[in-house]
Amino acid sequence: MIESQTAGRAVQQEAKPAGRRRLDPAVAVSLIAVLVFALGMGYVAQRARLAALAYQLHAAERRLAEVERIDTYLSVEIERARSLERIEQEARYRLGMVAPAATAWVVLRPAAEARAAEANTDARRNSGLVAALSDWFNRVRSEIRAALPRPSAR
Repeated sequence: MIESQTAGRAVQQEAKPAGRRRLDPAVAVSLIAVLVFALGMGYVAQRARLAALAYQLHAAERRLAEVERIDTYLSVEIERARSLERIEQEARYRLGMVAPAATAWVVLRPAAEARAAEANTDARRNSGLVAALSDWFNRVRSEIRAALPRPSAR
C-alpha cells in the first residue's frame, strides 16, 4: 500500500505543470488600474491638444479676416489713386497745374524781327483790308516760328 501511495503521489506531481504560476489578484487589479489610468491620461492629453489647436485655428481665422479686410481696403485705395479724377485733382491742388484748355502761350520774338514786324505793321495799316489780313498772317507766322524748336547745329 505504501508503494501505491508513493506511486500515486509521483503521478500527481508529474501532472502538475511546473512553470505556470497563478497571478495574484491584487497585482492583476493594479495592472488594470495602471492601464486604465494611462488610457485616461492619453485621452485627456488628446482633448487638451485638440482644444489648443482649436484656439490656434480660431486666432488664425481672425488674422486672416483682418488681412482680407486690409487687402480690400488697399485695393480700393489703389483704384482710387489710379482714377483720372483723382490724378487731376492732385495735379490741380497739390502741384498747381491747370487744365490744358486754360493754357496760355507766350511767344517771344527776337528783337530784330520785332522791329521789322513793327515797321511792316505801320506801313500796311494804311493800305486797307488786304494789308490787315497780310499783317495778321505775318504775325501768326512769326509767332509759330518762334514757338517751334530751332534745329541745333551739329
